[in-house]
Formats: sequence, C-alpha cells, structure tokens
Amino acid sequence: MKKLFTTLTLLAIIGMSGAFAQNIQAVKFQKQLSLANPGTNPLNLFNPKSTIYLMDSMYIWQYDSLTATWYNTPEGKTVDFAYNSSNKVTSETDMQLNGSTWTTLAQINYTYDSKNNIIKEIWLSYNSGSWTNMEEFTFAYNSNNQQTSDTVRYWISGAWAFSDLDVNTYTGNNMTGKLAKDWNGSAWVNDVQWTYTYNGSNECTSDAEQSWNGSAWGNFRQNTYTYNGNGDEVLDVQQKWSGTAWINASNSKMYYNSNNVMISSATRDGNNPATKINCGDSAYYYYKTVSGINELPAQGENISVYPNPVSNNLTIDYTGKATINIFNTQGQLIETLFINNNLSNIDVSNLPCGVYMMELRTEKGNVVKKFMKE
Repeated sequence: MKKLFTTLTLLAIIGMSGAFAQNIQAVKFQKQLSLANPGTNPLNLFNPKSTIYLMDSMYIWQYDSLTATWYNTPEGKTVDFAYNSSNKVTSETDMQLNGSTWTTLAQINYTYDSKNNIIKEIWLSYNSGSWTNMEEFTFAYNSNNQQTSDTVRYWISGAWAFSDLDVNTYTGNNMTGKLAKDWNGSAWVNDVQWTYTYNGSNECTSDAEQSWNGSAWGNFRQNTYTYNGNGDEVLDVQQKWSGTAWINASNSKMYYNSNNVMISSATRDGNNPATKINCGDSAYYYYKTVSGINELPAQGENISVYPNPVSNNLTIDYTGKATINIFNTQGQLIETLFINNNLSNIDVSNLPCGVYMMELRTEKGNVVKKFMKE
C-alpha cells in the first residue's frame, strides 16, 4: 500500500476521519484541485460558479460516537491561505488545538506553470521553531492540461527519495483510470488501481479500487457519488469488499450556500458491516471574496469585539452610540441591535456555528468586524 505515514499521521492529528485517512490518495488529489484549480475538479467538490471565492480558513470538528454529538471545540484547522495573481493557492498552514493553544504542524507550498497547472506541492513540518521538508509531489500534464502523473518523494536523511507514482488515463475530458505504483529501490511496481465512471453530465458517479497481490488485481473498495441539481456533490458512500460482496463502510455529506460554494461537510464511519457508527468528523469552510469588504475602522473609531471565536456572549467595547447589523456568509441580515454605552454584551448562543460579519454604524462612519460562532 501507499507509504503515506507522514501524511496519514498529520491528518489523524488534526482529526480527519478514518475514511479520509484510508482514502488519502483521493483526498490529496481532490484537495489540490478543489483549492488550487476548481475548474478541473472531476468530483465537483468545489464549484464557485460565476463568483470567485477564496478560502480563508477551514476548521475540523471531531465526532463523539458514544454521545452521537460533535465536540464543542475544533480539533484542527487550516489557515493562512495565500494566493497568486490568478487566485491560485500558493501556501497554507495546518494547525492543531492543544487545550486552548493552537500549535503549528505543517505548511504546504504550491508552484504553477504558465497555464496555472499546479506542478509541485511541498509539505513542510514545523519543529522547534523551524520548517523541515517532509513530502514533495510533482505533477505532469498532457496537451489538454489534464494531469497525467503525480510523483511523490520523501525527505530522508537530507535528500529527496522516491516513494509513489500515479499515472492517470482519460476518455475525452473525464479521468477514467488511475494506476498507483511503489518504488522498490530500483523500479516502479504495481500497487493500486482505480476505475471511474460518469453520468451524462460528466459527473463522477463512482470509483472502484483494486489492489495488486503480486500477480493479479483484486477488489478492495468503491465509492458512489450523488449530486444536486447544481452539479454539487452532496453524498459520498463508501463500500469495502468482504471477499464475496460489497459492504457499506462510511458516508460523507456536503452542504452548500446559495452560491453553490461548499460551507460544511460531515463524515461518519461505520463498523463492519456498518450497523453502528464508530466515529466521524465535520469540517466548516470559511471564505473571503475578491470584492469583499475590508475590515477597516471608521476614522477616529476604536472598537473591540471579543472573544473571537465566541460561544455565548460577544462583548463590544465602544464608547458611543452604534447600530449593529449581523450578516451571515451569504450576505443575509440576521439581526439588528443598538448600543449606547461603553461595554455591551450580545447573546449569540442561538446562532448556528459559522462565520458572521458585524457592521457597526457609528456617527463617524461604519466599521465591519468578523467573528466566528463556535
């Protein structure tokens, strides 16, 4: 199988589910497409339609199977997304929550060619105040800008060492197959292969995974995908091969805002044969728009909003009168309030978890603050 110990460890630390960890090959592929090149994502995980949305942060929550509830605080997050002039992600940082302190774990840097195809992805780990090379992905493309290969190397004893090779095949615009090979020290040998099918809208409806036993291919795992009327993937059901039949293993659900941009996802893993939920996780995605409102204070105003993130009561420290409008990420007005003292508390316990924009209209101008409800 794939030698992805470092990547799997990182994802386990920040709370990714077993389904994602076990299918890290697909997740890695989908992640770089969804964040860096959404227009060519074969699984439609990120579909910005006509509006350009730039991811601002992503938070990971863990699922408690004993109480069938999500933990109140996030387990990990990805932040500090940087973009080039073509709005392609050039770097991001993964962090883990230790008690009340966020700890930096890893950084990912992306390089693109003249056609905005990602050609290199380097993962770095953060140790004792410095960054260290960890993993490198190199991508190649055909004349149609379709990714034909992905070569993986690991940083070992101060040098890059080959590990994995993926080779993709296409029918028209659809990727119909992927062959994964391992480096045995002198040559590439078969490991895993995937076969993809599509509907009439060119949406990937299933992928079947087979493993190489040294002389033949055998069934291992398969996923089926469901889409809404906008072409956004809303359900991913995974099954495992028992030796004689396919057995349900996990399912993931995706949710979108009115602009068809993914705002959250939830994954639950079941036992074998999926009669009980063993674990799960959820992720919430927050964005900034190219034409968004900058958080610039009105001239002469000094306004503080805390704590951020907030669970119940949000404090506004401002000496004067102000009208407060709270908007969700879809631009919908949630609530209008008025303050007329130095310190005001706002009860936000009834708000769903997510990011909100707070517009404070003062006598000297308007101030926009962003806060996250946990």
